[in-house]
Parts: sequence; C-alpha cells; structure tokens
Amino acid sequence: MFDDPSQVRRSDGPSSPSGPGGFPRLRTDDANDPYDLLTDLFVGPEPTSAPEPRAPLPASESAPPLRNEPGPIALGNPSAVPEPARVTREAPAHGSQPRRGTDGGDGVRCRGATVELLIAGNLPTLAAAWVSQYARSAAALAGEPVALVRLTGATLRVEIHGEPATLASQATERAALRAAALCCRRVIVHGEADTALAAACGDGEHQPDEVSVLFGCDEAGVVSAYRAVKRLAAAWSRAGGAGPSQSGAGAGEAELPARPRGVTLVPIGSAAAKAAQASRRIEDAARSFLTATVRCTAPIERVTAGAPARPLLDSAATLSLIDVLAALRQAAPGTSAQRPGEPDAPEPAPPEPAPQARSVVTRAGAPLLDAVPATRSDPARSAPAHAATRPTHQPMKHTHAIAPLSSSLSELIDADGPLVLLRARCPHAPGVELALDAMGTLHALRDDTAHDAVADLVAALGWAAEHAAVLSLTTTEPVDTAAAPVGHFFTRRPSEARRLVPGSVRVHALARTRSGEWAAVEL
Repeated sequence: MFDDPSQVRRSDGPSSPSGPGGFPRLRTDDANDPYDLLTDLFVGPEPTSAPEPRAPLPASESAPPLRNEPGPIALGNPSAVPEPARVTREAPAHGSQPRRGTDGGDGVRCRGATVELLIAGNLPTLAAAWVSQYARSAAALAGEPVALVRLTGATLRVEIHGEPATLASQATERAALRAAALCCRRVIVHGEADTALAAACGDGEHQPDEVSVLFGCDEAGVVSAYRAVKRLAAAWSRAGGAGPSQSGAGAGEAELPARPRGVTLVPIGSAAAKAAQASRRIEDAARSFLTATVRCTAPIERVTAGAPARPLLDSAATLSLIDVLAALRQAAPGTSAQRPGEPDAPEPAPPEPAPQARSVVTRAGAPLLDAVPATRSDPARSAPAHAATRPTHQPMKHTHAIAPLSSSLSELIDADGPLVLLRARCPHAPGVELALDAMGTLHALRDDTAHDAVADLVAALGWAAEHAAVLSLTTTEPVDTAAAPVGHFFTRRPSEARRLVPGSVRVHALARTRSGEWAAVEL
C-alpha cells in the first residue's frame, strides 16, 4: 500500500489511540492518506458532535428528476422480450428553475403531460377492462400516476391510476382535464375507435403526442390493427408525413404541434410467442406497403386485479374527442392541483351524480321492466297474499318506438329524431341496415338472428366509413362523411352479447310487449 516502507512508523505516545485488538494504529506522514481516512471512519471513536449540515445546492445544480423509459421490442424476433427499464436524467434548461405551484404549498407538483391517444381495435372481450389494464400497466411501469380519460358514447370519465393519495374531485369537464394534465406526466385518452382514428388523422392543436392501438392476436385483431395503421399512414402522408418534423414554423408563423411519433401496437390476450408473431405480421406489412413507423410493446396477457382508480369526474359529455385533446394541450403548466384537506384550500363539494342521457326510446321502453313478471317461488299455502299486495300491471301504451322485429330496426331507435333507412347495403354484410339521423351521421344496425351477426356489423361499419361519400349519392338527405358511423346491436340476450360486441358498438336489449310487438332499450 505504501511506496516507501520507511514512511510507516509505529505510534508509541499516549496521543495515539489503539486500533482494534489493542494493536497500535498505523499512521503515515500524510494526514490525508486514504488508509487513515477509512480507518477513522470505520474503527475510530464515535464523533462527539453531529457533522455540520452541507449547504443546499443551488437550483441550477440540483439533480433533475428521474424517469423510467422502457426499451422497445424488436418486432422481427418472435422470442423478443422487453428490455429492462433504463433510468435516465432529463437535462434541465440553462438557467431554469424547478417548477413550483402558484400556491406555494405542498400540493401535487405539476409538469407537462404527454398526451397519448389510445385506439381499441378488435379486442377479445370487454374492451373497457383491457383499457383499464393498459393504464394500470403503464402506471406500474413508470412508477408514477397515469391519467385515463374515457369518452364513450355520451359519458366522460377522468380517473387516475397508480395515485396513492386522494385527489379532489372536479365539478366540470375542463377542470378535470386540467387537473389530469397537471398532476400526471402521461394522460391516456380513449374514445370510440372510428372517432379516435378521425381525430388522429386530422390537423390542429388537438394532435396527440403518441398514438397506440390495442389489438387481439387473432386474425380479426391483426386485420383491424393493420387497417388502423394504414389509415393513419395515408392521412399523415397526405399532410406531409408522420413524425415530429412538422413542428417547425417560419418567421411570423404560428408553430403547429408535431405529429405523433409513429404508431405503437399493444397486443393483448396472448402469450409472448403468439403476440410476437402477430406483431411481426403487421410490422412486415407496414414496412412493405406503408410509410408509417410501427413499434410494438410487450403483450398484456391477461386482466389482473389492481388498486381501484381515483375518479376525478364521471358525467355526461358535452365535449367531443377533439375538444378533449385540445383542452389537455391547453392546460397551463406551473399551477398545482390541491388535495382535499389542505388548510389554504377548502375542500370542494362532491360532484352531482351524472345525469343519464335518455332518448325518447329509452324513456318509452323503461316501463318494460315493470311489465316483465318476476320469477316467483312457491309461496306458503297457509299465508295467502293480501289483495293490496297483488301486482297490478297497466297495459303499455303503443308508441312510435315499438315495432315488430320483422320490420326495420331503425324504427326502434330515436337518435334526436327518427332514422332514415337507406336502400344501400354493405356487399360484405347485406343483413346490416344502414340509416341516417337528423345530423347526417351514418348508423349500422344488426340483430342477433345470425351466428356471425357481430362480425357482419363490424364489417359494415368499416365499409360505411370508407365509402361514406358513395353512400351520400344514394340519398337526398345530407350525409356527414367526416363523422364516424355508429353501430347498434339488438339482442335478446344482452348479458351474453356484451362480452362479444366491441366497446364502440351500442347494445340494445329486445323485449316483447303484451301485444306481441318488440321494443328496444339501450344499455
């Protein structure tokens, strides 16, 4: 350890404390020798006073926050596994200061959020459960809260996954979106598949940072995922190509938001080998025929139990999907979302229950639940029912919403006015009816009389979306070619059909009245 043995001398004086076992401690002439420093640290006497605290580092020299970045998976290798998370540091800007809330309290510190648009393709069952599982997996992988915004039908729900503390519920839609964007680094927005695709293909301030597609690993799931990638690639190619290259702006021009960084495919419901095979098929086709950047993540094999999400809002939706994305983009940084119970912030009142958006058909069909007799057990013969407790059912009044099932299914729906039935049919699914509402939106309707009714409805929806301009030539009514078609599935067994029908399709329960006619109630 020492270059010159003569430098080592034995300390015999009383001022030299003994080392372990009574042996004298070896010293060197250099007071800063590493040997003495380590010896004093581990076997020396305990300090009589606490060391002086170090002065805090300036804000510009403080360590930047940590962020977990999962590595991508190679699509060409079916045995590929996800790389372990890499911990990287974000370099702070020169002269920048840490962001703090305007209230100066200890609330949730806010930072800019990454907006991810999630498109649910053809999923095995229960699309809503897979979307929640995807948000839980994202929160567990990042080790921090992730916000999930659901816009399905006429309902908007904002919830936080992976948040250990309690956040205050918000009373309005924009307040909930603002709180989600400020309190989470990542916000996942999920809408109906066709509406989400239309939003991702458009231009404007609502453009998300990332676009992800959930798909099943069967034949239908692979086809639906490839169609989504193909539509996105075609739209981005017409607008100037995908990628962040469009964020530049000339002098005096407003800077447009960058386009999403390609498409991320998330296989679900299958093991790694089958998921890699399905991903490789899409990746090979996209590389050969498209110009989109396709990336695949590790598969989500099953829906697992997890901590319940913290809801910030659950109410009737007044904003469209484009409005939701734009509101998340406009969320101002530098403020903080307060937690309930803070002394300087009164706890807001809980939001009112979400009003049920009932159409005329729903209100007319509600008495059906009272008209259906319940299954009665054999009562005790010694206790006859009192006359006042005997059920008395009034006959239902005939309304315009009730029609025989053999007639058009469009008569069972009242979407802000009666639907106009079109003569045109999808050549791949002639059993699916096509109709128009008062706003010019296309509707596809199918009942459960055939075993492949769900597949016919999905095929007709895709065909109507691609040929909306052609369908507008077959009728004198105005057709909104930009709006996504709405699917309706009529079934006599709603509990079984809900597990088979995609989440974007509306399910209607069929019930027969006393007069032998049929009525539908939207679930």
